[in-house]
Amino acid sequence: MLATKCAGELVRLRNAIDTCPPTHAETLSYYRARRIIVELLYKNIRSFYSDRQNLGVIMTPWCFGTVILEKVEMYRDRVARGEVSHPDVGDYPYDVIRYMDEIHTRVLMEIFEFPPKAFSMRWQYRELIKRYSDVLSNVTTSLQNILHLVKSYSQ
Repeated sequence: MLATKCAGELVRLRNAIDTCPPTHAETLSYYRARRIIVELLYKNIRSFYSDRQNLGVIMTPWCFGTVILEKVEMYRDRVARGEVSHPDVGDYPYDVIRYMDEIHTRVLMEIFEFPPKAFSMRWQYRELIKRYSDVLSNVTTSLQNILHLVKSYSQ
């Protein structure tokens, strides 16, 4: 369903870009930025959910949405640094990148049909693992301190 929605949005955006006069640079930049975001989402939907036998990629919609949000933000940064070239960046890269900054969250919320609070917390596993790792690191440090104290008292 989500993939179908993305495919339809990509067709709509392709038509909008093709019919928009080249003199409307702002409008074209908006459409191109939106298409980059939707293409990234579509690509990730296909890569995450194409193999029904792989249960390692199953996650809640909010978790998947925040994974995509982070991927869009990272891709935007790479485009801005010139590390990645994309045909939709075109003649006005600044405007396309600016629109990506402005609309990426809203576009993803529209496509996923999320409420505004959906991206108030990063639900992806990486964030949870990072927090869990921090806790384990603190426990390890505390245990090492205790062992060091016990060793020093026994000597």
